[in-house]
Amino acid sequence: MMIEEVLKNVREAESEGALIKERAEKSAEEIRLSADAEAADIIARAKTEAKENAAAVMEKAREVVAEEDKKERAACTKECETLINSTIAAADELVGEIFSRIVNGNC
Repeated sequence: MMIEEVLKNVREAESEGALIKERAEKSAEEIRLSADAEAADIIARAKTEAKENAAAVMEKAREVVAEEDKKERAACTKECETLINSTIAAADELVGEIFSRIVNGNC
């Protein structure tokens, strides 16, 4: 009778061990699935944030470029106005000199 009892206990232990193993495998699979889903969510959020940050950086760069372009255009306009004014002044001087020669007969 002792051997039968020992064999029965062994069978019960094996059965219980199989159930524990099955529960552990199921729990491990649930943990893996949860971790995979969480990782996918983190990656998706990181990509979205990276795109948003890149868009913000690009917008700031566009603003800086536009401001620099505005400054450069203003500087060019000022330089052109100075050149035009000096050319007009030189032309006025030449006109005056030519007119003076005509009036004085020094053509």
